Amino acid sequence: MELYRKHRPQSLKEIVGNTAAKLELTGILKKQQRPHTFLFVGHAGCGKTTMAHILAKELGLKNVIEQNSADYRGIDSVREFAKTLEFIPMGGSQGYIFEEAHKLTNDAQEALLKPVENCPSHTYLFFTTTDPSKLCTAIKTRMVIIGVQQLTDAEMQKVVSNVAEKEGLELSEDVITHVAKSGYGSPRRALSLLEKVIGLPYEEQLQVAGYHDEAESVAIDLCRLIVKGGTWEEIATVLGGLTVEPEGVRRAMLGYLRAILLRKSSPQAFLLAQHFKDNYYNTGNVGLVLSCYSAWLEKQ
Repeated sequence: MELYRKHRPQSLKEIVGNTAAKLELTGILKKQQRPHTFLFVGHAGCGKTTMAHILAKELGLKNVIEQNSADYRGIDSVREFAKTLEFIPMGGSQGYIFEEAHKLTNDAQEALLKPVENCPSHTYLFFTTTDPSKLCTAIKTRMVIIGVQQLTDAEMQKVVSNVAEKEGLELSEDVITHVAKSGYGSPRRALSLLEKVIGLPYEEQLQVAGYHDEAESVAIDLCRLIVKGGTWEEIATVLGGLTVEPEGVRRAMLGYLRAILLRKSSPQAFLLAQHFKDNYYNTGNVGLVLSCYSAWLEKQ
């Protein structure tokens, strides 16, 4: 079993970080009249589905089913689902987790309005998404929206250290630090990387865990080329040789530009940062190329 599944938090107390979300959920659980539909919003791998499962457990649900939102493409499929909500299950209560809710078609969202608003007392609906802008306002206003934040570097280090200790891994502090930073706020990403370093010699552990350093190096190269008026061919060469996730490069670029702005006033750094504000979880490498080209064009 993957580490991120094996060590998934089982209660709100076990969740590292996301204090605001935990407080909000704790407050909901104390109420006698509780909402039945929730939307967890946040970046990939930051714990949205984990929180949904924990909330379902705290609500006492006996039967929780994960659904792929992409399977609900039209009105008929949603209507069939709505019919199943009318039946009380053997355990007396049930919950459905719709992952990647932004993949619901407009027709599916329209058909879900009534089930979401009039959810039976024995049923709870949980939706997760990395892109809430693709959900219509009408359906979002019928849900309690819980924002799930990416973890800080310190929180990430705590997660990685805790899991390493539970697994009996003897890792140096610098390897743990590199793994934590290379997760870029995502426990799932960091723990997946942690699995890769298990059993490797120290030097190779550092190399594998040095993803963060490589992303920073690429980001600095790109920033310098764009700012100093490098040719698009030079920038394309860097992008073409990319071996790390584009989202990691984007975050490293913002970190580099932030450091510049904290040292001195730099309109140039500010303007450059505007091209890299949006994440690449949906667009991937294409998103990074488009951002770089947009920033480069502005300099011409």
